[in-house]
Amino acid sequence: MKLIYNPLGFSMDIIEAGQNVVVLENNDEFEKFIFRLSAQIEGSEENFLTDEDNPSAFKRMKMVTSPFDLCITEREIQKKLYLHLQEEIEVTPIIEKLINAHSEIVESLENLNVYSDFEVDFDENFTLTSVLKNMNVRLKCIEGSFCTKLIFVGDVCHKLLDKDIWVLCNCDAYLQEEDYEHIEKWCSYNKITMLFVRNQQISSPINANEYIIDKDLCILH
Repeated sequence: MKLIYNPLGFSMDIIEAGQNVVVLENNDEFEKFIFRLSAQIEGSEENFLTDEDNPSAFKRMKMVTSPFDLCITEREIQKKLYLHLQEEIEVTPIIEKLINAHSEIVESLENLNVYSDFEVDFDENFTLTSVLKNMNVRLKCIEGSFCTKLIFVGDVCHKLLDKDIWVLCNCDAYLQEEDYEHIEKWCSYNKITMLFVRNQQISSPINANEYIIDKDLCILH
């Protein structure tokens, strides 16, 4: 995949299912690059282009700027999780058990009018969505390092949101040397494309596909 950054006339060949690096040593341009890419991922700007074979690449991107971005409580994730769980439940014996349990709850609520001074009404309809919401079903958070959480959240977003291009902006402070090897294996096995965006070069145990834009905006590869 080719990533083109129009403001600088910069073109980068992205190796899919691998690790890529772009270094912008000019801090002003580094900040602009991140904000513009984030805006394009959100669909509000068009400073970047890809080749014709990847028109939806930005919809498949997920940007991380700190550990706080490794979150699985997003509304979109929750919505997709419910849809996924419903599909699984409907083809298992669980569905029959839930329907039976719902029937017992309805019967119990109907008897409530016998014991209460007030006559009540309620929704008798059964839906899996209402069961999941009422029981606050959600993904279980995990503890661990930045790398552990990145891979966990990455798997969730890949399966539920089709996010297979991850952009890590100056996140190397949270990674140990051995983490890059774990990330490389994860990318290769799950067909995940990783793009590290940095404002300075660092040494890495992985021979990544690296592009450098120096302070004078000269492009090195």
